[in-house]
Amino acid sequence: WLKRFGLLPPSSSQGGVGGTAMQNLGTKDQATFRSIVRFYETKQYKKGIKAADTILKKNPDHGETLCMKGLALSCLPDKKEEAYELVKKGLTKDLKSHVCWHVLGLLHRQDRNYTDSMKCYTRALANDPTNLQILRDLAVLQIHSRDLPGFAETRRKLAVQKSNNRQNWMGYAIAEHMNKNYEMAKAILESAEQTFKDDTTITAYEASEVAMYKIMLLEESGQLSQALALMNLEEKRITDKFGLLEVKGRLLLYLRRFEEARAVWKKLVGINPEQHAHVLCLLACEERFHGFWPPPPPPGFGDRQANEVSFHRSLHENGCGVWGWLLPAHCYRGTEGASVAAQRRDLVMIGQRRRKNRGDAYQPVRPLTEEEQDQLTEWFTDLTDDHPRSDTLRRLPLYFLSGTRLGRRLDQYLRPKLRKGVPALFRLVKPLYFVPGSGMVELMGALLAHYEDQLVKTGTFGDVPKEAGGGPCTTEEKEKPIAVLFTWALAAQHADFVGETDKALEHIGKAMAHTPTMVELHVFKGKILKHAGALQESYDAFEAARNMDLADRYLNVSACKAMLRCDKMDEAKTTALAFSAEPDSPQRSNLHDMQCAWWECYLGRSFKRQEKIGQCLRQSHHTVKHFQDFVEDQYDFHTYCLRKGTLRSYVQFLRVQDGIYSHKFFRRAAKDAIRTYVALHDKPLEEDKPAEVEMTAAEKKKAKQQQRKAEQKKAAQEEKEKKDGKKKEEDPLGVELLAKPPLEEALKLVEILMTHAALDVHTYVLAYQVDSRRGKVLRCARALLRLLTLVQEDRFHPKLAPLVASFALSVVPKAELSGSVQSVLLSAVGPLFGKETLSGKDEIVSLGKQHVEEAVAAITKTVTSPKQVIAAMQCLEAAERTAEAQTLADQCTVTPDMPLKDLEALVAHVSAQYPSVAAGVKSKCAAAFPRAEVFSA
Repeated sequence: WLKRFGLLPPSSSQGGVGGTAMQNLGTKDQATFRSIVRFYETKQYKKGIKAADTILKKNPDHGETLCMKGLALSCLPDKKEEAYELVKKGLTKDLKSHVCWHVLGLLHRQDRNYTDSMKCYTRALANDPTNLQILRDLAVLQIHSRDLPGFAETRRKLAVQKSNNRQNWMGYAIAEHMNKNYEMAKAILESAEQTFKDDTTITAYEASEVAMYKIMLLEESGQLSQALALMNLEEKRITDKFGLLEVKGRLLLYLRRFEEARAVWKKLVGINPEQHAHVLCLLACEERFHGFWPPPPPPGFGDRQANEVSFHRSLHENGCGVWGWLLPAHCYRGTEGASVAAQRRDLVMIGQRRRKNRGDAYQPVRPLTEEEQDQLTEWFTDLTDDHPRSDTLRRLPLYFLSGTRLGRRLDQYLRPKLRKGVPALFRLVKPLYFVPGSGMVELMGALLAHYEDQLVKTGTFGDVPKEAGGGPCTTEEKEKPIAVLFTWALAAQHADFVGETDKALEHIGKAMAHTPTMVELHVFKGKILKHAGALQESYDAFEAARNMDLADRYLNVSACKAMLRCDKMDEAKTTALAFSAEPDSPQRSNLHDMQCAWWECYLGRSFKRQEKIGQCLRQSHHTVKHFQDFVEDQYDFHTYCLRKGTLRSYVQFLRVQDGIYSHKFFRRAAKDAIRTYVALHDKPLEEDKPAEVEMTAAEKKKAKQQQRKAEQKKAAQEEKEKKDGKKKEEDPLGVELLAKPPLEEALKLVEILMTHAALDVHTYVLAYQVDSRRGKVLRCARALLRLLTLVQEDRFHPKLAPLVASFALSVVPKAELSGSVQSVLLSAVGPLFGKETLSGKDEIVSLGKQHVEEAVAAITKTVTSPKQVIAAMQCLEAAERTAEAQTLADQCTVTPDMPLKDLEALVAHVSAQYPSVAAGVKSKCAAAFPRAEVFSA
């Protein structure tokens, strides 16, 4: 172990080095040594180094002083290597010093090398088992790297050795909680309360947090009745009254004590009637509605309900979370509860377009009967009477109703909003389009057509249309001009959403002719044109909106995105700096320091379209670095949260951090980088050949002079930026990234995705693409088997089928398998081909050919997406049947309901593989999206 750290000289043995005795310092030198520690803690590193030198003049072999000097040096720029040399030298002089091992651990911690740092701390504790500072540092490292058993043991030692410190007890309780030892954690908290019952320094908030934390432990361990009893006992000293009500209502709902739960949730709705989750929980307290809206069971206990995902994650661990995070694990397992989640992931036919559901989906477990709809309407009406200003109570019934009842409530909801002029109205009603069987497309279209006709003719909304049950107009007063304006705007957004682009542009044109200075109309037009593929016209609309209000950050961001979609990078940077620029700061580093992930994503993809691969990779790595910083930033919070006593928030914080790499922005950056690395491996960039061989002597001399001037100018610019305090951009062209082995770099990102985004199907597609090129057969099989699980055992899923064909017909035949590897492989991959076990490589190849036939037939049976056509072509290409793949591409059918993004992928694939039929495919796509610039180029 010492040799691995380079602590032993080549000619020395461990025993010889260990025999070096530590020299004792005099009284004056001991005071100087203590000043070194003080200088380090106050960040006066140069003074600390100077003080260390005074000791080393008298005692050049004093190990602890050498280590402290190295620690101070490590905090100075460009001194890291020298610091390591000094610390290792000091350690060889005194292997039994806990200070030396502690300092080496601190150096490794600075470099985020937590494994070796913990080893050093453990060795330091072997020399000084009771050192509290080292124990604290080790505990922080263990929880930071999620070594939970080690964290619990270290926290136990701290609690034993410093039992009069309340934070040690709290830390030990959290450690046992994270290890799911709920009873032990609760016992520790009760012992701490008994020990510190007379401590007057404990604030009311800290006592309240301990009580709520004990309730949390009982709830998570499934002891719901005990948790409720403890809550009733501790209610007076709990200061978080709102959190108390939420937990109490949840426990009562889990225990099926609906009368008591109804009173709690009704009180919470009264506090905030706009909170959807509270209203839905109050609805679940009504036993007459349990047939279509049952109460959620306790997490991990009881049968799962299909409406679990409708509750927010803060109220139920299987509920829906914030945008960007992966859905809960149970949503991917083919259970009844997966229906809503599956709909959120898959494309849904809305009018003439297939759309992905990204909004809230409050769907009952079954359709409501007419009697139930009437009862529900009455229930919501009574609740609305108590809270007349609540918009949520008017909108939530729309998720449960159908037919004329839905039309009537929708009509009552839309008229006041159009009369008032609410720009976000379409965003509020958009989730309703995804409710199965609601008929929202036809209903909304009919209502808007009726409103427009009546407003133009009579200036009023007119009578209630027959789609909404019919009836006379409630008012004969003329509406203000804003009503028809927002009706046109809503009609434009509706037409765009259902795929009627021409009608959408017609409606938005009427609105803009009516009020050309309304900013939102230009934004709506920009979105309509973007969805139609007219990127340049979309950019013009967004830019017009931005120029109307230069102080609006949202308009600035929308315009920047439109510019980057058109590859107008310089203009986009200038526009973005209107809000991000600081005096005397460089453009790119400023946006990077702001951790602006959306900017790096759009900029990176723009670079890729322009084939600037190094700069594309650089932007993806910027985003990856942001998330690594997010993880590192939690380090200081481990001690801070214990010091402040925020126990529940700390546990929640740890759980959020565990899933930080599953966020959409990280997954998007990692996927872009992996795909780029794979493309680089398949087709390496050609190195520029020197042109000097073709130059004359005079031309060579002139070129050298120009190069020298350019270098001087660059050096002068860098010197000026250094004086001005500007940051120097490191590797602006991504040259260093391009020089690294592409598959090794891609593998690093794949490993992170497989650990933290294991529920994303793209993770295993990318894992297979990387491992198949590395020749790792078992890793390929593992990726395919996990992908098979995620796609509900569908062997002919478009994501899986081409990879299985490639695996059977390309990867396995080329692999040289040992006996044990082949045995494991044959016993594992049978499910990919509908078998239990296989007999040999030849059978895999035979089944692979059969798989291609079956997959192509199954995929092309009903083509609803270009991804299916691409998957079928890839299956045929894996079997080297390129002629059939080309015929399939030439004969493919393109319809307007297919997503534009997928059609672009189809054109790109056909253009790369079958240029002779690319023009025909492109013309079909142009017919479906006549305004799309990508198909007309």
